Formats: sequence, C-alpha cells, structure tokens
Amino acid sequence: MAGGGAKKRAEENQRTLKLIGIYILVCSAVFAGVRLWLKSATLGWGHYAGFAGTLAVHGICYLSIAAVARPLMKGGVVIDGGADLRKGAIQYYFDVLYVTGFVQILASFTDWGWYVFLLVPIFGVYLLVTKVILPLMAANKKQQEEPMDEATRKRLERTQQRADRRRVKRI
Repeated sequence: MAGGGAKKRAEENQRTLKLIGIYILVCSAVFAGVRLWLKSATLGWGHYAGFAGTLAVHGICYLSIAAVARPLMKGGVVIDGGADLRKGAIQYYFDVLYVTGFVQILASFTDWGWYVFLLVPIFGVYLLVTKVILPLMAANKKQQEEPMDEATRKRLERTQQRADRRRVKRI
C-alpha cells in the first residue's frame, strides 16, 4: 500500500501529462491554423514534412514522459506513483517539447523558424564537450604535467610490490 506521497506524485504526474497534451495541441493547432490554412498559398512539401516531424517529436516525447510517469497500480491501489518528473534526465524531454512547440509557432509565421531546431544538437554538443571531453582532457593534462618526485615514485613502487606479493600468495 502506498503512502500519501505516491498518491500525490501520481496525481501530479497526471496533471503534468494533461498540461503537456494541451500544450502540444495548442502548438499544433496554431501551426495548422496559421501556416496550413491562412498562409496556404506559400505552402510547400517541406511544410508538411516539418509538421509531420514536429508531431513525431511531440509524440515520442509525450509517450516517453507518460511511460516514466505511469503509476504502478495493484487492485486499484497505488503502489508507486511513478517517477518524479522534475528530476533527472526526463527534463531533457521537456526541453525538446518546449523547443519543438516554439519551432512550430515560429515556423507558422516565417520559414526561418525551422532553424531553431538546430539548437538541440548544438546544445547536445555543448554538453558533451563541457561535461565529458574537457574534463577528460584536463585530467590527462594534469597527470602529464605533474612529474612524480623520487619519494612518491618509490612509495608507489613498494605498494605495487606488496600488492603483487599478496596476489602471488593467494594463487
């Protein structure tokens, strides 16, 4: 039986999913109404493809968030309220949803709005460089720059020799 926290989280997740659904519908309706209906004279196949692509991104993000937020029920009783949607990597899905909605609304009025989608891979590369590549390079550079003094080197050698002798005794 779940406590009050799990039930509250399940209700909060349901509210969040409802709001996300409304957000997706509003963004899609604005694009369909403005670009596909009012500005239909300037339509090309790319607009339809872009609209289908944004709908696919919206759908994937929504289904992923819904899968994580799904509460575990047993006999009508909430056992687990689902994941907390305010923490963890699930936040990146929200970011992609917001960027996609902004792109849909911006692309409703100008074709240059599609270029905002480039922010997602640019941000991914930025995170990769700042969180993974640069720290690894800094650690390697630090190890190369700091030569060991003689006492430290001898101490490490003795520690390694002791470890080797212990391994030989165990075998």
